[in-house]
Amino acid sequence: MPRMTAKYKAAREVAQKILSQSERADLFGVDGETLYRALHERGYAWDNKEGKWVEVDSDFSGGYDSVFELPGGQPSGVYHLRIMAHPADIPAVLEQLQHLRIGNISDLYPNRKGKGVRIYLSCSLKGK
Repeated sequence: MPRMTAKYKAAREVAQKILSQSERADLFGVDGETLYRALHERGYAWDNKEGKWVEVDSDFSGGYDSVFELPGGQPSGVYHLRIMAHPADIPAVLEQLQHLRIGNISDLYPNRKGKGVRIYLSCSLKGK
């Protein structure tokens, strides 16, 4: 039996709603990764920030194992950036990056060492 983490418990709850009884019987009790893959194949992804499984858009790019790779092994065009700067400089930095296709910008986090903050950007290449 897999560890009953919040992610696994939430996966079981979603599975109860979307999977047939025979599919649930095949998946419950197996390792968490097998259940997670089954949910992903049905259009769900784990939102770590929200702590729940969410239905994703049909244009969701990225395979189960990596947002950087499409099914079949082709690159998705997705990339992530980490920016570290003084908090007052962040708006100017983002202004400099306005030509990028930015999908998500994280909250500000204090740097672990030294002064300043960091933010994370999820971006995609144009045309992908």
